[in-house]
Amino acid sequence: MGKETTIDDRYVTFEADVPADLVGKEDYYVELVAGSRKIQLATTGVAIGVLKVRLQGAKDWTVRLLGCGGTYRVKASGAITHLAAVKAANGGTAVAQGGSGRITGYLLSPVANAAANDVCEVLDVLA
Repeated sequence: MGKETTIDDRYVTFEADVPADLVGKEDYYVELVAGSRKIQLATTGVAIGVLKVRLQGAKDWTVRLLGCGGTYRVKASGAITHLAAVKAANGGTAVAQGGSGRITGYLLSPVANAAANDVCEVLDVLA
């Protein structure tokens, strides 16, 4: 039986399932494609992290994993009130959790509430 790979860092490199789909999507939630270790924008699966940087000339991207503590940046796709629970929406943006769906954190900034297309700071707490 082989050894399982483990990740002991909050930033990890993943291969994009369709690299062109992630271009310009930094600060969007991503999920794993079923049956692989490739990533795509979050849809209806489990968001694992936030897209950070494409490695130059490659199909690989650096992802900031969720659940590591601290804060992270993510793009909002609608109004989110300060300190509200957020979740990943279909398409990889952040929306107010509104009582359903997996909480991916709590909005810290902007303090004056987030609007569509704002890049927000989110407290990294999974629930």
